[in-house]
Amino acid sequence: MQAAAIQYDLTTLDVPGNPYTVAYGISGNNIAGTTSDADLNQSGFIYDGSGYTRLTCPLGDATNIYGVSGNSVVGCYMDASYQSHSVVYNGSNWTTLTGSDARGISGSNIVGSFSDESGQHGYLYDGTNYTTLDYATAAVP
Repeated sequence: MQAAAIQYDLTTLDVPGNPYTVAYGISGNNIAGTTSDADLNQSGFIYDGSGYTRLTCPLGDATNIYGVSGNSVVGCYMDASYQSHSVVYNGSNWTTLTGSDARGISGSNIVGSFSDESGQHGYLYDGTNYTTLDYATAAVP
């Protein structure tokens, strides 16, 4: 007896006018990602099922958006010295998260990673406090 084939409905995401589009996060009907034009200028985007909203962090260049929750997104931007900085955007304000690599958001909770002298670590940031998340038996490089 053969198992029934599973059917999927797929939607292609292409930000109009840009040859490169990558989706990284989803929350409800919102999909977050990054897009680049033909000159490789990067900006973030939110796709709400019917249209795209581009997001460009005014603090630097090359905005990447990785996670979305409600009206808030997390991602990063590149400064003039080519250093990456994590940011949270709540729909009106961009806030830099110092020394971290933000990758996901749920409500006011942000997850990501950071490096220090002992290696790479995960973290949870609740808007006030950082909690380090290390797997108990993980080897430190």
